[in-house]
Amino acid sequence: MTIHALLMMGDWLMLILSMLGAYWLRFDVQIVEVTKGRPPLAEYLKLAGPAVEIWAVLLHRLNMYEPEYQQFRTTVLTRLMKVSVIGSMVLSAGAFYYRNFEYSRAVVVLVAVVSWLLLSVFRAGMWK
Repeated sequence: MTIHALLMMGDWLMLILSMLGAYWLRFDVQIVEVTKGRPPLAEYLKLAGPAVEIWAVLLHRLNMYEPEYQQFRTTVLTRLMKVSVIGSMVLSAGAFYYRNFEYSRAVVVLVAVVSWLLLSVFRAGMWK
């Protein structure tokens, strides 16, 4: 297996963990007060597939799989932050048009933060 494939699979795993972590922080830890009850986790997991696709495209478009970004530097952190912010904005826009369920905006913001942290830690761990 190539380093490229390992990075991609690791990124996907980190993103899925980010989705779960954001849900946990929002509805179990209650960083923001829950006023409308606890929605089913399954509804939020439906976002995982599109989120992985969005982040994968963004990571590829920002050349995060190229050899010069396969080292842990501040440019990697900056690009991962761009991916997380843009990805969460696109995900939020898509969730807005999906009218079968109302997603918490706090979860989408938390996905951006948690995905940036987990992707950064994963990338740092790959190069140490």
